[in-house]
Amino acid sequence: MPPLLPILLDILPAVLLSAVVLVLGNRLAPPSRERNSSWPSLAIGGGYLAGHLALRGWRGWAPRESTDWIAVCALGALAIGGLAWTRRSGRRSAFLLRWLVGSTAAWAVVGKVLLRQDSALTAWSELALIGLAAAIVWSVLETQATSAGVGLAALLCVVATGTSIALLLAESALLAQLAGGLAAALGAAVGVRVLFRAPLQIRAAVPVVVITLLALLLAGSVYARLPTASALLLGAAPLSVAVAHAPGVGRLPRPLRLAAPTLFAMLPIALALLLTHQAVPAWDGY
Repeated sequence: MPPLLPILLDILPAVLLSAVVLVLGNRLAPPSRERNSSWPSLAIGGGYLAGHLALRGWRGWAPRESTDWIAVCALGALAIGGLAWTRRSGRRSAFLLRWLVGSTAAWAVVGKVLLRQDSALTAWSELALIGLAAAIVWSVLETQATSAGVGLAALLCVVATGTSIALLLAESALLAQLAGGLAAALGAAVGVRVLFRAPLQIRAAVPVVVITLLALLLAGSVYARLPTASALLLGAAPLSVAVAHAPGVGRLPRPLRLAAPTLFAMLPIALALLLTHQAVPAWDGY
């Protein structure tokens, strides 16, 4: 396994930038339940990009490989979240935009590989289906974000952490560290909420989290040894946010009610890790 201290130092920029931007945002434009600030998009998206840059260094403006395209996808999704394009659009046009962005991100990261492996019709159909799946998850999270509050950030932090572990098991230390940077940015957001007792509505950050996770999972499936089933389980895990509205959950004690979606998400995450471990039992690369 790679040493722990260098990994922690590499994700430190993600933690610091996410925390500083959120604190600054809370000071300048305190969020409320009715008004979803765009600061979380800059904090979490910017935090991830800071971690990405710390890990990969500056590689020029033109993307040269899949990891470069992951950063481009994250930057584009950050802009969409910050400008509230999907939140201010009608339901149908917003869903179509999410579908288009998801499909475009999939093409940017793995499109050329799919086009070499399959017929053009099959490859483009796969990219459209991937984009559709991303649009569904994105839509559910944006719909639930206001009521979920800090619980959604905690849930997505757990999913990103699980993704990082799965990618490490899939023998890609780099992708695992990049996913760890996303988890660190989300964790810093939760930490700011706890320390400063400030509201945390991350609806604006949903696009960057969904698209970055999508790009990481696709890269792990195509360029590393992440099983497709594991990628699907990890990609679907955020949908557990809807558990908060399941029958009977509202009668649970408040701490358990808030934690229910995250606890439920651990089931597909654990299964994904098990499947990845079985598919890649040896740690010869480390």
